[in-house]
Amino acid sequence: MPIIYGCVVPHSPILLPTIGKEHSQSLVTTTQSFQKIRESLVSLQADTLVLIAAQDTHPTQKKYCLHMAPTYTSSFAEFGDLVTQQEYPSDPVLTSMIKQQLTEAGFPVVYSAEEHLDYSAGVPLYHVAKGLGMKIIALNPADVSMKKVAEFGNELNRILQSSDKRIVCIASGDLSHCLTRNENDEYGKMCEQFDADIVTYLKQQRNKKILQVKNETIRTVGACGMPAIALLLGILENVSCTQEVLSYEAPFGVGYLVAEFSF
Repeated sequence: MPIIYGCVVPHSPILLPTIGKEHSQSLVTTTQSFQKIRESLVSLQADTLVLIAAQDTHPTQKKYCLHMAPTYTSSFAEFGDLVTQQEYPSDPVLTSMIKQQLTEAGFPVVYSAEEHLDYSAGVPLYHVAKGLGMKIIALNPADVSMKKVAEFGNELNRILQSSDKRIVCIASGDLSHCLTRNENDEYGKMCEQFDADIVTYLKQQRNKKILQVKNETIRTVGACGMPAIALLLGILENVSCTQEVLSYEAPFGVGYLVAEFSF
């Protein structure tokens, strides 16, 4: 089976020690979950990592974006980190196959030759892929319904299953950005309940409930990672695997979820 592992991870730049600095101690649980995922990838010896990241530059893009550069770079100078820079090889053969078959299937896809990946891809790659030599396929979901995104994931699964590569799929994104500890804030309570529901659905393997979440609700609570999660769930919809929530924490008003799908 080409797809051998999947996971959901957050992508906040504060998760980098060079940026989070004194706040890093408040994120130990998430950092430990990242380390567990990295250890899994080391043991699995994957060939290719399909990274599904929320679109930071064009979050309302109605088309999927498939990156087609020969190599990818990530850096975080915009957040004051002038040191951390990484380079990752692409998988041109598998990427070209995906492009051809998605085009034939009629999905709305645009293609990017940009080598630089923004923090939504760079942060998770730093934690789980740095130095492992895996080839990278970078993909951004479209701003369409969760159900439509999952259907795109179904098609991507079909394409990936025809490959002879050992593939892992990672959904990068945060849950609500509007959490609060003020017990009198009704909006904050609603956002906290949203995150709690997503965590519960994953724990109970009620993935179809996640795909029923409306885009209006996602925008209201500021959960940028939901389209990436939907795409991953679509990829894994008909794949036999076990899923587990490794951690969830929100020390700075943003929900950081880490979950894995093991085979």
